[in-house]
Amino acid sequence: MVRTIVLTFVLLVSGFQLWGQAVGKCVPFAALSMDGDTLVSCIEFRSDELSKINVSKKLRKLNPQRYPNLKKIILLGKFPSYGQFFDVFRDLAEVEIGYNEAIDWALLEKELLSLEALQRMMIYKCGIDNAALESFSFPLGLKELNLRDNQLTHIPSSLAELKELKKLSLAYNQLSQIDGIVDLTKLQYLDLSNNQINTLFSCPSDPGNTSPTLEVLHLLGNDLKEFPDLTGFPHLSDVSLEGKSIEFIPGSLLELKRLDIVQVWTDEKVYFSNRLKQIQRPVKIFIYSDNNTVTEIEKKAAVQGFDNLQILY
Repeated sequence: MVRTIVLTFVLLVSGFQLWGQAVGKCVPFAALSMDGDTLVSCIEFRSDELSKINVSKKLRKLNPQRYPNLKKIILLGKFPSYGQFFDVFRDLAEVEIGYNEAIDWALLEKELLSLEALQRMMIYKCGIDNAALESFSFPLGLKELNLRDNQLTHIPSSLAELKELKKLSLAYNQLSQIDGIVDLTKLQYLDLSNNQINTLFSCPSDPGNTSPTLEVLHLLGNDLKEFPDLTGFPHLSDVSLEGKSIEFIPGSLLELKRLDIVQVWTDEKVYFSNRLKQIQRPVKIFIYSDNNTVTEIEKKAAVQGFDNLQILY
């Protein structure tokens, strides 16, 4: 129970940090005033609700200049296309699309071209697989992309085109490795929670397995075989991971000079490398174990001597 609460809290906080960008209020389109509103930062469109009104007619009457702080629209449900919305709201910084497994990807790619200011995009519960994104080109100026709750089995190669991408969420997919992140040269935040990852890379010994800019890595809800080698992420400050058989925290963490927080979920009794006693600055390590056979005495013995670490076991 405690583990579930903590896990949910971590994911919620991560989600708010990554996608809680809009300031102001979000208004359903059906209730939107045509007179304008300076507090509106987001408009939500739902296909089931919009079937009751003449959307095209209302969109033609709407003057975007009356909503100076509008930067985001949410499109939920099975819309055959999105062009009619993007043609009206051309200055959007953020678009959220959900619950549409019938997206015409070739058409969407063309429709997105009108959004020159777009920086953040979220597409979830749309049944996206790798075949759908194989030739799809996202807007090149994207800085944040969220493709959670889909059917991706690996990081799409098409994301390598996003040279400005800093934040990426592929949580709740079917990924087994993270090889594709080496092509994301500005990536700082990566959420791969709740996938099928047991090893980070298909070739763990490859020296090219690096992401020099990555600062935050979330791998909760996976089942890693062991604590992975993270030395390819020299700027890493926050890492959370899970694996039933993780039982050893390696000394290689000593090489991560910016590391601040480590969270590990495991079913095993955990030991720490003696090299970690050399760490000269406070690093918080949280161990969440479902192993009820580990006594408090054993836990205290495991962390004894690691004076510069703040270990919660």
